[in-house]
Amino acid sequence: MIAKQKKPHTIILGEDAEQKIKSISFSNNTVKRRIDEIAADIKSQIINKVK
Repeated sequence: MIAKQKKPHTIILGEDAEQKIKSISFSNNTVKRRIDEIAADIKSQIINKVK
């Protein structure tokens, strides 16, 4: 419903969380790098569990 009303998703988190989120860098390069790091970590965890 929030997305359909075109309101920010932070509305459900409250003002304190909104301020913390605003301090995080969300550039395309940063987001891509973080996704790549998370994917590599998940892959590593799966490989270790399979072994």
